[in-house]
Formats: sequence, C-alpha cells, structure tokens
Amino acid sequence: MGLSHQSMGWRNVLRHRDIPWLVDQTLGGSVIFPAAGHLSLGIEAIHQVCENDGIEMKGITLRDVDIKTALVVPDTDDGIEIRLRLSETHRSEKDSTWYGFAIESITDGAWTLHCEGKISPIAGPARKDPVNPADCSKLTQRVPSRRWYDAFKRVGFEYGPSFQKLGPIRTNNKLNCAAAGVRIVTESGLIEGESRYILHPSIVDACMQLINISVHKGMHKEMPWGVVPISIEVSFYLPSEGFQEEGSAIAWTDDVDGRQLQYKFKVDSCRR
Repeated sequence: MGLSHQSMGWRNVLRHRDIPWLVDQTLGGSVIFPAAGHLSLGIEAIHQVCENDGIEMKGITLRDVDIKTALVVPDTDDGIEIRLRLSETHRSEKDSTWYGFAIESITDGAWTLHCEGKISPIAGPARKDPVNPADCSKLTQRVPSRRWYDAFKRVGFEYGPSFQKLGPIRTNNKLNCAAAGVRIVTESGLIEGESRYILHPSIVDACMQLINISVHKGMHKEMPWGVVPISIEVSFYLPSEGFQEEGSAIAWTDDVDGRQLQYKFKVDSCRR
C-alpha cells in the first residue's frame, strides 16, 4: 500500500512455504522472524524509495532500532500478515534524509508492534570505518564454525543451512572480538523467482552471530546463553557490482556489563 512520499506503507503475508529460509532459524522450537529480517525490511523499503527518486544508494544507517515483541511465524496456510510503515522525519540538502519505520503484524483484528526505528540512505562517499580496538593479528585461536553452531543449538538458537554463513572463527579468549570469513549472498537459492535482496537477511544475521561469539571471547564450550538484540544502531555499505561471495566480517563488543552490551561489526566484500 502507498500513501504519499512523506508517509508510505507495504503489506505482506509471511508463510513457511513462501519463505523457506525462515524455518532455518528457530528459537526455543518456534520460527521467529529474525532481528536481521526487520532490518532488511527497512533496508529494502528505503532502497525502493531511493530508486523512485533516482538516488543511487551506497549504504544505509539505522538508529534507535528497538525490537519490541518477537514475531512468531506460524506453520499454517494463512501465515501471518505484516505491514511496514515508513514516514519521512527530516530532510535537508546538507544533512541526510531520515525516515521512521515500524513493523507490525495483525492477529484477530489487532495490530502488534514488533519493531520500530530510524533509517537513512547513504548516497555519498563511504564514511570512515569505526575504529576496531582489537588487533586482528591477536585472534590466534581458530575453530570450525560447526562447533559454534553446535554451541548455539545447546543454548536454544538453532541455525539451519540458510543461516550458516560463517567460515572458520578466529578469536582470543582475552578479547571480546571475533572474526570470520562470510559468504555474502543476495538470495537464498531455495526459491524460484525469489524476491530480490540487496543484502540477504542471512548475511546480516551472520554478523549478529559473530557478535555472540565476541561476547563470549570465543569460548564456545563455556557459553551459558546467547544474546538476542533488542536495540540496534548500525551502518551498512552495500556490495558493489562485481563483488565475490567470499568476504570477511569482524565483530567486537564494548562495555560487557550484565544485560547491556554495546557492539559493532564490519563486513567487507571482495572485488572480482
């Protein structure tokens, strides 16, 4: 559905049979629409706005993204209907244009808010990367990603093949930092005529998996719990034409104190 340039909306129905990669991530036995999926909805919406305005979008920034309520996707023929609302909040020739977005679902005639935040397209040259406080040469401990996916499963995070994008993991048990190779894709490969993604949600999710690894300093055997993000601020730079599938990702976590974490990640794609 579309309202105006300042206020826009999209509706869709999520079903297992239509989006088979969704069932490759479960939490406590239920298929939960991932936080990465909420980010991807916002990214795809702002990409469509930029295309309509003739703007080449090189990346996006998301701020104040709050995951309010888990979005459970039932295994039924009806699925669950969702809508995304996008409203322009700030426009300036000198500053970035910012939009507020919200993602809701409807059940029994009542709408539930699952996620809201702010999003802005990056149209200019790449900004300076965030400073990584860890020296990657110190990440000398290397384990197969399979061990981490087994550890995630032990604490309730089950990742099927579509969400297993990380290569061997490099860590240091004295640093809240982790690095890995990552397969950068724009589609799942499970659906004929699949909807386009400028960056598939499984890649965004792989970065969040790496954050979990950085929180626990690479100690998969000792991991007592996993981290579920409820507040997110991040910038993405989109893959350019001619990128290779194999890239690299690094995540580091600051201020590890109880339930409050500050974390950052960076993904690099390689040119052909």
